[in-house]
Amino acid sequence: MRSVAWSMVCACTVASMAAATPSRSWAAGQADSGTRSLIEAGHWKQARAILEPRVKANPSDAEAAALLSQVRSAYGDLDGALALAEAAVKLEPKVADYHEQLAEVVGTMAQRASVFKQPGLARRFRQEAEAAIALDPKQIDARIGMLEYYIQAPRIVGGDRKKADAMAEEIARIDPASGYLAKARILISAKEAGDLEGLYRQAAEAAKAADVKYEATSRLMNLYLSPKTSRHDAAEQQARVLLKIDPHRAGPTARRRSSTRPPNASRTSTPCWPRPRPRCRTISLPTIRPGACCSRTAPTWRAPSASCGST
Repeated sequence: MRSVAWSMVCACTVASMAAATPSRSWAAGQADSGTRSLIEAGHWKQARAILEPRVKANPSDAEAAALLSQVRSAYGDLDGALALAEAAVKLEPKVADYHEQLAEVVGTMAQRASVFKQPGLARRFRQEAEAAIALDPKQIDARIGMLEYYIQAPRIVGGDRKKADAMAEEIARIDPASGYLAKARILISAKEAGDLEGLYRQAAEAAKAADVKYEATSRLMNLYLSPKTSRHDAAEQQARVLLKIDPHRAGPTARRRSSTRPPNASRTSTPCWPRPRPRCRTISLPTIRPGACCSRTAPTWRAPSASCGST
């Protein structure tokens, strides 16, 4: 038996809207850095205990509303998350990350909606994601969502492989490490042969931000755990690297804003389209037998499948 880490990734997205200059970014402002750190580390209950009374005391606090929206979404309360994200955007419409948060919630709702409601939700998701990009030319999260939308959406509603490739190049110009990860996403979604290991290693080496390095390393570990690769010693080595990058992370991670699944969140697997920027990257440190694999969207173990481990 050996301790290994596991990464779960699920993504898909969309975007369209107006331009302006962001008044501040999601990561700006020292007052909220502690709460954001709790969210990024997966300490949802602690974050909720801080944010709920704060929003109740001051409904005009856009930053608190956006952060609590993320917490609500992680707990599966999408209606509550939607209302909070909409409030944040209404209060401060020139903040790109608030639009991206709204797109995230709408995209998750589209995942679970009927085929009749999906097109409308997808259009709204695209609108908010494009608004985020227009407000912040370096907004990577929304661009990743657009890339995955172009890959996975049917052509009749805007799917386009060439646009996906162009978006990957655009992401690479902003951040080379994220560009390598974007190209890997395209290979996986298109089920094409390619050097995923090389792309993940290049991403980890090029990463300047710890969260990007964490993502690249967890994807590499995930690849080594896949049935086709089955290199468990290498997977364990990458798990140890993850612990060095962030030994205090409680669970899943996303690049700028993580979405560790809370203990009582839904464990029902859902389709990946059209979901915005992947937030279900999960990392835990269970003791598993070689060859075990975990569900992409649930923190439970199951038998390995052909797809599990490659995303």
